[in-house]
Order: sequence, then structure tokens, then C-alpha cells
Amino acid sequence: MIQDKKQLITIDNLFKILQSLKYVIFEDKLNIVVLRSSNQNAGKFDDIECVFWKQDNEWILHTFTCTADPSDLYLKNPLSTLGCGILVPGQHIDSWCYGKHKGYSALVQLKKLTVIRDNNKDSILDYNRPKVYDKCKVTPNGYNVVTRWYKDDKVIFVEECGLIGLDNHRASQFSVVPDVGLYSAACIVIQYPRGWDMFISYIREWKDKQNNRFTIALVTEQQFDKGLNMEYTSTSTKVEENNVSTISELTPLSTLRTTTTDAIPIFCKPQADSPVEVKYGIRKNPFVRNEE
Repeated sequence: MIQDKKQLITIDNLFKILQSLKYVIFEDKLNIVVLRSSNQNAGKFDDIECVFWKQDNEWILHTFTCTADPSDLYLKNPLSTLGCGILVPGQHIDSWCYGKHKGYSALVQLKKLTVIRDNNKDSILDYNRPKVYDKCKVTPNGYNVVTRWYKDDKVIFVEECGLIGLDNHRASQFSVVPDVGLYSAACIVIQYPRGWDMFISYIREWKDKQNNRFTIALVTEQQFDKGLNMEYTSTSTKVEENNVSTISELTPLSTLRTTTTDAIPIFCKPQADSPVEVKYGIRKNPFVRNEE
């Protein structure tokens, strides 16, 4: 499981993995990467959210225990008739902004995202697209779009692309809860209160520097493992692992030690403003990859 591989989450390895997926690495923005565990049993905080940025020609990395999946409670009792939402892996460019989630500061969904709709009402996360099917049908669902896969005229898999309120927020404000419970119906949720306070402080620090748009790359554990075996191609100084300190929620900030490397730029395509952008009064950025 990804929690057992924390010692492998370094700047060097994150660069290898992101480069293997051809994802953008920002030198002038906050980078956010969520590593999803291969464990398909829902309900636990078994994923890891990473934030890293370049400061004074050095890279700083911080990690947080989280979940990138809905809980077993919502899998069994989905809020949507289509089923419970599970965010698809990918780098979702400029898809969140600093806003309010249930009255407190968090990252709020800004752009259309694609979620898998798990509707068999068990506690297992079903997120693998079918390899064998008869047809695929796309239909509108208000502002959103629903895609259904069929086998023998029976729906076997459903995805929805649109605005569903998939935010990045905390669990309990006061204590460390062991289970996800009611805290996630699809959202990315950080488990530790102190960890959340540190995470949202970084968001506040960077929001004005990057036009209040945040990118999150969701990487599966399988992609993480495969990326570690790829050849690393830095355009500057390769990071030495013994010079990098990955810190957890309870590590003092004074212990941060980092080194530097360069990013491989990837250009993005235009995407239209969404209703959330209108709500938060955010200026359109013409360089956004369209994930649809």
C-alpha cells in the first residue's frame, strides 16, 4: 500500500513519476499530487497528498495523510442516483480554487472533472473501465455529461463529467478520526487537523500568486510504482535522496531541507469559464488543459 512507501516519496521520485506521465511540474506555482492507494476497500485514510514548490532555487516537499476516495458509507448510500463518485486519475489543470467548503476555507472545485459512478452499493471501490462492452452512450445531465457503457443491453459502467462539488478539505477540525465516514462522498480529504492547517496555509500563501487556480495530479499506486522504474531526465541537478526530507503532519517546519532540479514544460489548451468561476469572480486563464 502507498502508506508503506512513504520513504520513497521524495522530490526526486515525484519528478520521475510526473515526468513518466508527461504531467506539468510548475516552478512558479504550488504543485499538488495525490497518491491513491491500490487498496479498493473504502473507508480508510490510506492515500497521501503531496505539496511541493520551488523557493530560493530549492524544492520544498510536504506530505499529508488523506483519502482520494469516497467512504464505504457513501458507496452503500450514494447521494446521486447514478452512484457514488470516484475521481479519475490524471492531472486536473487549474480545476480548484480557494473558497468555502461548508463554511470554512478549502479548495473548491472550479472546472469540470470526470468521476466514475459506482452504483452497486458495496464497500469496494469499482473504478476500472470495462475492457469488453457492446456500446458506449453519451447523454447530457444538466451542465454535466454522463457516459454509459453497455454489455448485452445492460449498463456495466458509468462516468459523469461536470461540476459535482468535488472539493479538497479536512476531516474533523478537532481530532484525528480513524475512518472517513461522512467526510467524503467523492472529495479529497486530509485526515489530521494540524496537517490541514498547514496545507491550507500554503494555499492561502499561493492563491494570489497563481490567480487562485490550483492543479491536482491524482496518481495511482500502480503509476507510482511504474514511474519509479522509468529513467529520470532532469535538465539541471539531479536530486540526491539523502539531501531531501519529506515531512509529515507533525514535523516542525524548521527541519525542511531540499535541493533543486528543473521541470519539463507541457503546454495546455484553452478551456471555457465555468459557473464556479463566475461565482468566485475568477479571471479566465487561456492556458488550461481540457480534461474532457
